[in-house]
Amino acid sequence: VAFSRSNILTSSWDGRARLFDLEGTLLRTLPDTGDGVTRFSPDGAHILTYGEYGVTVWPVHKPMRDAQQLEPSLMLVGMTSQGPLVISGEQTHLLDPRDMRTVKTMDLRARAVDSESDRILWLAHDGSVGVSTFDGENLPLGRVPGCGQGVSAVRGESAAIGCPDGQVTIWSGDSQYLATHRAGVESLALTADGRAIVGLSDGSVAVQHQDQIRCFAAGQSGAVLSVEATPTGLVSSGEDHRVRTFDRHCQLLHVFEGHTKGVWRAIPSPDGTRILSS
Repeated sequence: VAFSRSNILTSSWDGRARLFDLEGTLLRTLPDTGDGVTRFSPDGAHILTYGEYGVTVWPVHKPMRDAQQLEPSLMLVGMTSQGPLVISGEQTHLLDPRDMRTVKTMDLRARAVDSESDRILWLAHDGSVGVSTFDGENLPLGRVPGCGQGVSAVRGESAAIGCPDGQVTIWSGDSQYLATHRAGVESLALTADGRAIVGLSDGSVAVQHQDQIRCFAAGQSGAVLSVEATPTGLVSSGEDHRVRTFDRHCQLLHVFEGHTKGVWRAIPSPDGTRILSS
C-alpha cells in the first residue's frame, strides 16, 4: 500500500494493484502485478510494482499499454528523492524515474532506504552493516551475524536491524545500541528521534530507545506484520486481521476491524489523519 499527494495504491492476493483517489474511488486496476511491493515515484506520476513478474513501471495519467517491465532479475528496495532503488545480485542501482535507465550503480546490497535523506542501509553476507549515500559516502556500522533474514530500517541519522532471535541493533551517530526482545522481530520502523518501533512474532509491540525497551504492549494474536510511526505514536497490523494505534507510551488507542485476512501493512497518510491498510 502507498500514498501519493492525490492517490492511494494497493496490491492484493489476486495479483492486481489498484489505484484509488483519496476518497476511495477506484480509478484503475493494474493486471498481473503479483502480490508484492507497490510504490509511487517521487512526483506521483508513475507506479512501481514488484512481484513474481519483477519490477513494472506504470504511468498514472497515461494508457496502461505504456507500462514498462524491467529486467526480471531486479528487486525493488524502495523510493528515493531521485528515483527508484533496485538490487540485482550484489549491486544496487538508482533508476531515473522518467525512463528507468540506470544512473548510478553501487557495489552493495541495499536492505532499506530513507526516501527523505536518501541514506541507504546495506547488509553483506558476512553480517557487515553500513550506510551509504549517492555522493559516495560509505559508513561501516558494525556486524550482525546470523541476521540475513532480519528486517531493516533507516531514517535520518539512525539505522536499525531486527533479527529472528529478538535482537534489535540501533545505530545513531557514532553509537551502537543492542536490546533483546521477548520474541522474534517481524517488523521494524524508526521514529524521527531514532527510537525503534518493533513488531514481534508473539503479537506484541515494543518501543526501543537506545538499548532500553521503553514500553511494551501485548494482546495481538499472531505475528505483528507491520509497524509505522505516526505523529502521535504508532500503528501496527498483523495476522489477527486487525489494525491498532498506540500512543508514544504503547497505550492502546484504537482497534480497527474489517479485514478478513492478515494485514500485511498499515501506513499513516502524509498528514497523519488516515491509515491505509491492506
